Amino acid sequence: MRILLGIALALFAVALPEEHARAAKLMFDTEPEVTFEIPQGWVACDAATGAVLQGPVPAGRMAALCAAFDDTGGARMVGSPDGSLVLTFSINGPTVFPPEFFRAATAEKVSAQSAALCRATFKVSTGGPPCTFQLQNVAGRPALVGRIQTPDSKFDVGRMVIVSGKSRSATFAFLTTAPGPDSGNRIDGILASIRVPGKPEQH
Repeated sequence: MRILLGIALALFAVALPEEHARAAKLMFDTEPEVTFEIPQGWVACDAATGAVLQGPVPAGRMAALCAAFDDTGGARMVGSPDGSLVLTFSINGPTVFPPEFFRAATAEKVSAQSAALCRATFKVSTGGPPCTFQLQNVAGRPALVGRIQTPDSKFDVGRMVIVSGKSRSATFAFLTTAPGPDSGNRIDGILASIRVPGKPEQH
């Protein structure tokens, strides 16, 4: 299934930005079952998620992003009202980064495949914007984490976190349409809230 750019992870607890003070919790009764928090005032492209967030109707740049979004397979998109930061969430098919991938993965193997992963997910080739992938841990589970940055490597443009589940993986993809000093912190705040109940697969 298609997803937009981006995604992320925080290996440590981070202080949540002020906009998270009254965040809305989204829960997806899927495999893997996933919950995470969205900042107050964010908007959703689909009506069901919008009702949970109780935010405004997408307008301007956010409305244009929603119109272009491919929601095949139940993928969801939410974002800040001005469209400066967008998150897409989807459950991958059983053959896309299956449990076997994570059981066999090592930090060294993922690092060696980083360039290929950047081409496959971010469509970034060698010589393009800085892009890396690492094997890390999200919500107590092995996760494939990709990051793409501005050419000067100062700000995040996108981050992608693919979290392992019992039979499928979940993808969180972030896109910052206006990269800036707070982009990384805003992404970290959401990623620190991810919860995946149940015992993770042995890695």
